[in-house]
Amino acid sequence: TLLGMWQSLAPFSRTHMSLVGPGADPEWSAQLHGPILEALRARDVEGVARALETHFIEARENMARRLAEAEPAAEDAIAAQGRA
Repeated sequence: TLLGMWQSLAPFSRTHMSLVGPGADPEWSAQLHGPILEALRARDVEGVARALETHFIEARENMARRLAEAEPAAEDAIAAQGRA
């Protein structure tokens, strides 16, 4: 069940998008996992849940911001192609 749930999250696709997309910051992405690992090492179930929730919120907000910032640039590039 856990494996199926993990696979449904498409972790490889998400990781790829977060590491190669506009505004990618691999160091920022890596630091998101520290609190999860710490809670796992401490066997703190509630801490793991909090760390995962924080991880997904921060990752979602970061990706939404990056995509919003990249959108005007993409629109400009499309407009420039139309004028060429």
